[in-house]
Amino acid sequence: MLAKNSIKFILPWFIPLLLVFFNEGWIFLAFPCAGFGLFMAWFFRDPNRKIIADDTKILAPADGKILKIIENQENGKSTITIAIRMSPVDVHIIRSPSNFTIETITHTLGSHRSVYIAGAEEKNERKLVAAKNETEIYEILLLTGAFARRIDLWVDEGQTLPQGEKMGIIRFGSQTNLSVKSNRKLKVLVTEGAKVKAGLTSLARIE
Repeated sequence: MLAKNSIKFILPWFIPLLLVFFNEGWIFLAFPCAGFGLFMAWFFRDPNRKIIADDTKILAPADGKILKIIENQENGKSTITIAIRMSPVDVHIIRSPSNFTIETITHTLGSHRSVYIAGAEEKNERKLVAAKNETEIYEILLLTGAFARRIDLWVDEGQTLPQGEKMGIIRFGSQTNLSVKSNRKLKVLVTEGAKVKAGLTSLARIE
């Protein structure tokens, strides 16, 4: 299955293949373009995933590799931030890590430097989704990069989402940071360098 609104990025690459029927001179361009079109279709894939909802778990919002983990436990309250780097071979669908209600969505314009360069989180174009439920406050930061120029969100402010719901896509990948504040203890279940999958991997347990 293709990610929502992705067909417009794929079909133009097959136009030279159609032109071959009118002029064989297009054949040298048609097949490389069609090959890239097939790559785009694979890149924007949206595989079916069986989400097992669990109120005691915080699920990964994105596929990729854990870049960093920051946590603070104090007086029974917890704050964690987990950054996930998305590679070109990862699925790029963003999912809700828990059931929550979206409060605000903030779009900040900026540069498109590589996320490997320090300061990208403050200088790159990004979208911040702030949400909460009865016990936790969530912030999902979606970063563009050198090649990731577009963040498409399919959700709105005030919308309540179940755990694992599709929220949008970062086209051509980049980085997703999840920050959670809780009045309960959060136990991180992953380590830096681990590979995770959106809606399937448990990042933390609420104790």
